[in-house]
Amino acid sequence: WIYLGKCCYSLVEEKIMNPVLIIYFKNLLKTLLIMGVFFVIHFYIEYEYKKKSYYPLWSIYLFHMMSVFLINMLLKKDFGRKDYSIANRFLFVTALQMLLCLFFLIPLFLENQMDKEWDTLSFITVFFVALFSEVFFALSLLNYQEANKIND
Repeated sequence: WIYLGKCCYSLVEEKIMNPVLIIYFKNLLKTLLIMGVFFVIHFYIEYEYKKKSYYPLWSIYLFHMMSVFLINMLLKKDFGRKDYSIANRFLFVTALQMLLCLFFLIPLFLENQMDKEWDTLSFITVFFVALFSEVFFALSLLNYQEANKIND
């Protein structure tokens, strides 16, 4: 991680790579790592307690990783413009993500399955991990924006 950080900062100093892009990639790597750890723990719990899910566990994590990737990309797009408001954009994409989550869960809710609690809990747990990652990225962008205003 230290070597990766040094390489990234040397690229920024040489003006080869945008610092916002560095923040974006670092956040995606952290999200992949955290989601990977949660996936292993989640898989172990599901295997050990013989829980059967409506959705395969990998599909839930893939859905949320794609949503984190897209939301972070939309937050990064047009960053730095004078009329850019990260708060408005974050609220919009988070509402859109919640709507997509509802569409993802509609088949589960329409199914006449008895144990929907485990499926819902599995989905919500991963949702909050993804949401934490998105909030962390938005705060990183805000901190970078504030630091540049101080330095300018």
